[in-house]
Amino acid sequence: MLPVQIGKQTHEAAHSGQGSATATAGALTDNHWPALYGVYIRNHDGSNPMYVGDSTVTTSTGFRIDAGDSLWVPVEFAKNLYAISGGTIAYSFLSI
Repeated sequence: MLPVQIGKQTHEAAHSGQGSATATAGALTDNHWPALYGVYIRNHDGSNPMYVGDSTVTTSTGFRIDAGDSLWVPVEFAKNLYAISGGTIAYSFLSI
């Protein structure tokens, strides 16, 4: 078996932020931070889900992130992800 060399899989900058998902869809951030690998999102609520998607996301069409769960999304910009919920849900994100 030939040895396999693994290249460096790191990114020079990581950007993070926090926000609230409400009954109106809103972008995770309005910053233009590029993400080389994607965006990691965590729902900090104790019992309620939040939903993520594009600018047209609703609680019926979004990808559900249950309370306390996280999601990795391979997108180029965090500003292209929107969040919505049935109430007010605190979340954080890490763009790498």
